Amino acid sequence: MCAGDDVRHIPFIAMYRKEYVSPLLRGRREELDELSDMLPSRKIRRWDLLWAVYDCDRRYTLLERRKRNLREILVEVEKTAPAALDDEVLSCIGALEVPHITQEGCDDVEAKLRLYFPEEVNSGRDTISGGQKRAQRTSHHHLLKKAGLGELAEKMGMSAQKLGENLNELGYKMHEPVDFPTPPEEVAEEFIRNDFPNVDSVLKATRAMVASEIAAEPNVRAWVRDNFRQLARISTEPTTQGMDVLDPFHPLGVVKRLKRKPLKAFVDDNFLKILQGKKKGLLTYSLSVEDNVREELIQEAFTAYMSDGVSLSAVAWNEQRRQALSLAIEQMLFPILIRETLQTLEVEAKDWLSMQIGDALWQHVSVAPWRARVQGDLVPAASPPHQLLRRNVGPACCSPAAWRRSNGHQAALLSHAADPAATKLLFSRMPWI
Repeated sequence: MCAGDDVRHIPFIAMYRKEYVSPLLRGRREELDELSDMLPSRKIRRWDLLWAVYDCDRRYTLLERRKRNLREILVEVEKTAPAALDDEVLSCIGALEVPHITQEGCDDVEAKLRLYFPEEVNSGRDTISGGQKRAQRTSHHHLLKKAGLGELAEKMGMSAQKLGENLNELGYKMHEPVDFPTPPEEVAEEFIRNDFPNVDSVLKATRAMVASEIAAEPNVRAWVRDNFRQLARISTEPTTQGMDVLDPFHPLGVVKRLKRKPLKAFVDDNFLKILQGKKKGLLTYSLSVEDNVREELIQEAFTAYMSDGVSLSAVAWNEQRRQALSLAIEQMLFPILIRETLQTLEVEAKDWLSMQIGDALWQHVSVAPWRARVQGDLVPAASPPHQLLRRNVGPACCSPAAWRRSNGHQAALLSHAADPAATKLLFSRMPWI
């Protein structure tokens, strides 16, 4: 079943195509008839499972469109890529064909393509979008490679792709780095020129080049992302203004002081309250990994990158690898992952809040038709249509208040009145708005 972009498909499928989706029509427990206390009665249903399928279908369609665009870019890259980069192209193709790839996985593949083939990626995006070609900026990695430091970077002994494969295999080291017999300081002397006047500048630029390749490798990014989300913590501190405003009865008081709260503990709308408090200047927040935990993470990754050699040159090259890996994780990947994580927490909190508001609204409007009283008695259900009235509630967004109206037969408006209580109920879940 593909719902497409039209939300009207869901009610149509639920009402007129039940034979195809009968397992998905199961409602909530509270929608079942209470046969022990009352006679069966018809109830309106929400079709939660169908709407969940619709949401999954929408996400899947966007993902397939993204994968198709990346495949088109890869086709252009294969035509123009030099033979030396065939392995990088093949690794991108393999990463893109993983059955369970997500939008984040597509981001990782695009990051690697953008590092090695920036012109093809930019031109491919312009062709797909049908827009005008934009000015292209030369990346720092491209400049360093053009300066000839790629040869020195290869002497690190292990490519970023092999490092990613080592990290991807739990407890097993598929590849061992090759120790160059000459120490890195002596090798760097051959690359001294106007842009790099001394050995330290050559090695620093080479480490930056290697770090950018490590930070763009999909397997490395996936490994660091998984560990980051398990180890990252959020802390909040009230500002001077917040110390006076955020008392225990304030809607944002529950997030006034958070100390290293794990990401998995945010299951409600508390992160939205943190963002609102930040916006109003009542508190500040930080998302980070503690120093000792970060060092353990880098050390764990370094075990998949280091050499077991004990010679002076092997020890020196290991130090260069350690610095490059630390630069890639701390200064390149962590800022990206912090932005990703904050966006994910905001989206999840908004989804949770939307469900809560939907539940509150549903409880308020899913009521049976109102039967008028005639001389103190209820009008029987079989009364003529003109004697039956139906109560409907039409909520406004924020202001003015919601209105309650009574419609007669053929939707004739009989009376209406403002209902501030309805608005208060709808937005009681987010009183800070």
